[in-house]
Amino acid sequence: MALESLESSLDLCIVSLSPLTKDAAPRDRETILQTLRHLRDYRRIHPRRSEYDMSRLDQSVVAKGYEMGQNAQKILDELK
Repeated sequence: MALESLESSLDLCIVSLSPLTKDAAPRDRETILQTLRHLRDYRRIHPRRSEYDMSRLDQSVVAKGYEMGQNAQKILDELK
């Protein structure tokens, strides 16, 4: 469960950082983009994996977590 919690936290950070690039000053924008690139590179080296049995959890929460993970991966995939 701890690994899944860390992965979910990382997804939340990615999804939260991404919109900030639109209104940020150029210098701040580059810092945000560089952070996202580092997270992308980390995920490439250490792909997300789920080893926890989530069948006992609220499935709506599991679905929202899965959706956030997909959104985070899409953001990372679209980085230049």
